[in-house]
Amino acid sequence: MKRLRSLARRLVGIAKPLMLTLAVAGLIAAVKGYSSIRAAEDYTDQGVYTFTAYRVWSTAETRYSGHRRVERIVYKLDYRSPGKKYKYTQDVINKTTGKEYIQEKRQVERRVLSIDGENKYITVEPRYTPQSYVRSLRVRHMVVFGASAGYLTLCGVCVIWQKRAEEERRLTAEY
Repeated sequence: MKRLRSLARRLVGIAKPLMLTLAVAGLIAAVKGYSSIRAAEDYTDQGVYTFTAYRVWSTAETRYSGHRRVERIVYKLDYRSPGKKYKYTQDVINKTTGKEYIQEKRQVERRVLSIDGENKYITVEPRYTPQSYVRSLRVRHMVVFGASAGYLTLCGVCVIWQKRAEEERRLTAEY
């Protein structure tokens, strides 16, 4: 039982700074992400298009795990709309799966939202309008912000509670 408690204390000792770091990073990312969201008025709805799979390709994706740089191959499947006006790219598990989708002439429906004043567009699920898309992005960032802020607040309350308890013990021991 003593060993189990000791192990639990060590795990909590490791988890605390990690969770604190994640909470701070989440808070920063949520604020940056929320502030970079375009207004719904910046998008023009071009309608829903049926995209057909036409090309699979691979690329190297670099991620950092601690101090290690990890590179892995990621497979992408390109779809295009009729008239080749718009393109949509999706990740696939492997090249074989992508080729199967191309042979099947797999189709997906996506809503195209063009960005006013720029020669750019994004594709979203057909259920979204510009207003609902922007609203969903805001909600997503607010959830991350709320969870991070809640955890940091909880940490602050715990620190204050521990300091008060320590102060009470010290005062009680003096008498």
